[in-house]
Amino acid sequence: MGELPWIWIVCSIPLVMGSYFDFIVDNDEIFEKCPDRPEAMGIHDIVDLSEFIIEFKEGYVSGRGQMTMHWKGVEATDRVYGYSELFKFQRGTWQPTTVLVHEFNFCKRQFDATTIWYNVWSRHIRREDQKCINNYEHVYHYEPFDVETVSYFPTNMEGLHKIVIHLDAYDKFNVRRANAEGYGELFKFQRGTWQPTTFFVRVFNFCERQFDNNSIWYDIWTRHIREEDRKCINHYGHVYHYQPFDVETVNDFPTNMEGRHKIVIHLDAYDKQNVKRRNAAVCFQISGEFIKVK
Repeated sequence: MGELPWIWIVCSIPLVMGSYFDFIVDNDEIFEKCPDRPEAMGIHDIVDLSEFIIEFKEGYVSGRGQMTMHWKGVEATDRVYGYSELFKFQRGTWQPTTVLVHEFNFCKRQFDATTIWYNVWSRHIRREDQKCINNYEHVYHYEPFDVETVSYFPTNMEGLHKIVIHLDAYDKFNVRRANAEGYGELFKFQRGTWQPTTFFVRVFNFCERQFDNNSIWYDIWTRHIREEDRKCINHYGHVYHYQPFDVETVNDFPTNMEGRHKIVIHLDAYDKQNVKRRNAAVCFQISGEFIKVK
């Protein structure tokens, strides 16, 4: 049946210069089946890559050929939910980072030029082949293409990382397929309403990561709290004293960010039995507009 494909990519990211990092993949096939989910399908269970050629060159990866989808148990009318997580190898184990991207209807966005995967993957599929991955035995023919492996990151990305990709299939009744498995959120204001984007950050234990200098909030918030005040936000009556600081509002983004956006931040508290506390949920948002400056 349409069991969830779990896919992971392991890579080392050494510092190149400043805030540019080179993404060096450990496995020449790029994708590996998730070792901690032996019951789930991997990339080779849902797509035939035997006629797709990958070549590694300094600073970029080249691709050409074709691939055939064969995700069994899934129909072309299904909604595909996908999300990917970035992990970092620290202290002998894989630790989740704050980077998580999700897409509630992947088929609608698969060939969207504003997505983070478009430039590295779907833009290179020939126009006549642009159907969703849930089309069994559909063939994607690729124009020869190159993908740069050096990218700009606003935080330190040195070290061994892996990206885990999850896919879920839901039938026309919005019921998840049998054996098919699949928080700040960023929204964009479009056509008179707030639309979810692919940017989603989740942290399972915020207290452990609140002052982590690899987190996306460290440079803009927690690094400026005095050392003696560094306790978690769950300390009632605790005072944070700040050193005077500035935060730049101009940033480099890999996709077009023009327009009105809002960031919605959710916080939940769990007791020592891991039960969510009642009446303790917090939700707040920051809204504004991105303007292209260069």
